[in-house]
Amino acid sequence: MKKNLLSVVKVLFFLGLGIALIFLFLNKLSPEDKDKIWEALKSADYSWILLSMLFGTLAHVSRALRWKQLLEPIGYNPKFSNTFLAVMIMYFANLAVPRLGEVSRCAILRRYEKIPVEKSFGTVVAERAIDLLFLASIFFITLLFEWDLILEGFDLIKGLGGNGGPKEKSYLLPALAIIACMVAGLLFLFRKNSRIKTIYTKVLDLVMGFVSGLKSAVQVKRPLIFLAHSAFIWVMYILMVYICIFALPETSELPFQACMMLLLFGSIGIIIVPGGIGIYPAIISAVLSLYAIDEPTGYAFGWIVWLGQTVLLLIWGLISFMLLPIVNKRSQHDSELATP
Repeated sequence: MKKNLLSVVKVLFFLGLGIALIFLFLNKLSPEDKDKIWEALKSADYSWILLSMLFGTLAHVSRALRWKQLLEPIGYNPKFSNTFLAVMIMYFANLAVPRLGEVSRCAILRRYEKIPVEKSFGTVVAERAIDLLFLASIFFITLLFEWDLILEGFDLIKGLGGNGGPKEKSYLLPALAIIACMVAGLLFLFRKNSRIKTIYTKVLDLVMGFVSGLKSAVQVKRPLIFLAHSAFIWVMYILMVYICIFALPETSELPFQACMMLLLFGSIGIIIVPGGIGIYPAIISAVLSLYAIDEPTGYAFGWIVWLGQTVLLLIWGLISFMLLPIVNKRSQHDSELATP
C-alpha cells in the first residue's frame, strides 16, 4: 500500500512540476507571442513529424534486437516479439515513473521467457552504460563544432527549473549504497548462521546474476553487429530531431549541428522531468534562441517535437500491452501443437 502511494506521489510530483513549468513559461509571454505559438502549431507540416516517428520506431526495433544479443551470452534466446514489446512498454512506463520501465521490461521477460530479473536487469544496466558512452560522444562531437554555443546553452537552461529532483537523488543514492554495503557486510560476517546462510545465498545468487548480465556486454556474439545497432539507434535519434526542423519555415534553414545541440539538451530535459513534460519545449526554445530563432517559434517547435515523440511512445505502449498476451498465447498454442 505504501509503495503504491509513493508511486502515485512521484507521478503527481513530476506531472505537477511539468505543468508548473508550462505556466511559468507562458506567463512570461505576451498575448502576441502566445498567438504566434498557436499559429505555428496550426501551420506546421506534420508529415515531417510522422517521418520522425518512423525513425523513432526503427531505433526501438534496433534496441530490441541489441537487447536480444546481450541476453545470448548468459544463455537465453528470447523471441524478438517479446523483447520489442517489452522495450515499448518500458518507454510507456517511464513516461509516468522514472526508471519504472527498466524493471517492467525485465519482469515481462521473466513472465514470458523465464529469464531471471537479476540477469536481464544486468543487461539493461550494461545497455544504459553503452548509451551513455554514445551520448558522451555526441557531446564531444557537438563541442568540436559548437564550442562557443554549448556553454551558453548550459547557462540558458540553468534557470528553467527542475533542480530539486537531482539534488535529492544525489543524497539518496550514496545513502542507499552505504546501507547496502552495511547489510552485505553483516550478511557476510554471519553467513555461517543457518538462518542468515539462506538469505546470504539468495543475495549472492542475485548479485552473481546481475554481474553475469553486466558481463554480457563484453561477451556478446557478433560484436560488429552489436556496435552497428548501437550506432544506428543514435543516428535514428539524431534524424528524429533533424527531420522535424522542416515542419516550420522558420527552422528549416537550421544547420545540422543545431540538431545535435537539440538532441543533447533535449535529453537533459527528459532526464530532469520524466517524459520531458513542460521543460522539454522550454529547453528547445532556449537552444534555438542561440540560432536567432525567436522564443515563441522555438517553444512551438519544442512542443511539436515533444508531442511527436510522446504520441509515438503512447501508441506503441498501448499496442504492446494488448499484443503481449496475444502473441505469447499464440506461441504457446503453436508449441503445444508441435509437441507429439
